Amino acid sequence: MIRVILQIVIPLVLPTALYLAYATFLRRKDPDAEIDIPKPWFRLAAAGLALVVISLGATAVTTGDKPGGRYVAPRQVDGKIVPGHIVRDKEPGDARADDAGKGQRRH
Repeated sequence: MIRVILQIVIPLVLPTALYLAYATFLRRKDPDAEIDIPKPWFRLAAAGLALVVISLGATAVTTGDKPGGRYVAPRQVDGKIVPGHIVRDKEPGDARADDAGKGQRRH
């Protein structure tokens, strides 16, 4: 839920919130003046959408794991559920990969 708020809701709402804060500031600065503040709703929506796309694109580029490996489905061992996980393909010089596949059946 927090990811949805940080990556979609905040970037989408931020341009409109900043615009409304700016308009409120101008009206409070001089309440008697007639200030004609344009209402650029399309531009605000486009800016919010652009921020969402940038946010999701940055997440796609900067997170994740290396491709490869074999998925091991969740299973029950000695009455306990072992969650599903990915067993990495063996890479030269990788001691962890040597131990990760032991005791696993290959399908």
